[in-house]
Amino acid sequence: MKVFNLLINILILFSFNSEYENAVYKYLCQKINGYNKIEIKLLNDWNRFESIKINNEKKLELKGNIAYVPVEYTTANRQNTLTQLAVEIKLFDEVLVANTNIKSGEELSADKFDLLIADVTNISRPVADYNCLLNKRATGFIKKDDVLSEHSIEEKPIIQPGDKLILHSSSGSVDVTLAVVSRQEGHLNDIIRVKTLDNKLLKARVIDKINVLVIE
Repeated sequence: MKVFNLLINILILFSFNSEYENAVYKYLCQKINGYNKIEIKLLNDWNRFESIKINNEKKLELKGNIAYVPVEYTTANRQNTLTQLAVEIKLFDEVLVANTNIKSGEELSADKFDLLIADVTNISRPVADYNCLLNKRATGFIKKDDVLSEHSIEEKPIIQPGDKLILHSSSGSVDVTLAVVSRQEGHLNDIIRVKTLDNKLLKARVIDKINVLVIE
């Protein structure tokens, strides 16, 4: 008889938690949209409440991978109380995942990534489009199986150290040009160091991949 009662209590508890877990899941899917899949885990003992319902008038709070769901519950003495219950969440989406180790500064290409459903809960601005790799390089080491984020990529510099450039120096309507060599990499509008053929070092602003403007 004791074993039978224990089984009944377990079934009641499972049914109770399943009911509220389904309600919380639907609520979170409405509030946190735009993902391929959401997984949740109730962190509080919902069984300790006489009755409980989600309060849709209060705002959902998100802190990292924890969602604080606003609820209204009834205590044993029939008092209604407002509180927040913690729910652990995992967010999944279709994103680019590295299929090999990528060194810092290495050029990115489509063959180094796979488009997969992955956990992006703690990933800020994950990348999901192969076109985002065009003319990009890694800002740091990207480990195999890492989800690619916008923070880990940057535009490739249009000028590399050793590139032969044309230095422009304007005086009135006269444009004086000089052959120089880049001493460092540079993006558009960057200030870089260049060296003249007589080994004089100058600073110049990048105009394009060939032309730079001397900085007085």
